[in-house]
Amino acid sequence: NKPAEGVFHFSSTWSPTHGDWSARGIQDTGYSGDGTTWTAAPEPASMAVTGLCLFGVAAWKRRKSLLKDKDA
Repeated sequence: NKPAEGVFHFSSTWSPTHGDWSARGIQDTGYSGDGTTWTAAPEPASMAVTGLCLFGVAAWKRRKSLLKDKDA
């Protein structure tokens, strides 16, 4: 059970609670198109949002430390 996989590969198919996000999720909820629209299931969606936030913070910290190294 790797939430990060769902976060970074929206079109990949993994099964949090019922089926995969991309194919069946879009079908069930009537969404279409962009592949980043998930099912209405709250748990995987909140897991994905949390993962994106953590990834953003990690990337920002890494960028900041790289800039600091360049200045030194």
